[in-house]
Amino acid sequence: MIQETARQYAQEKLFPRIKEAYQKEIFDVKIMKEMGDLGFLGCTIPEYDLPGVSSVAYGKYHGIAYFSRTY
Repeated sequence: MIQETARQYAQEKLFPRIKEAYQKEIFDVKIMKEMGDLGFLGCTIPEYDLPGVSSVAYGKYHGIAYFSRTY
């Protein structure tokens, strides 16, 4: 589920916006907010009501990093 969610978000919503932001040399703060809402930021930290996922689960998120290298 983690990997599929990350892949779907990256392909459908993230990649087109990252490409545009890169070309226009801008930083889209909304992307960071969305990634936080999906639990992609700080996901290995159990404090502050974050998921606290394992290192293996975190690796599943890593696929999204392919699309978000500029972020």
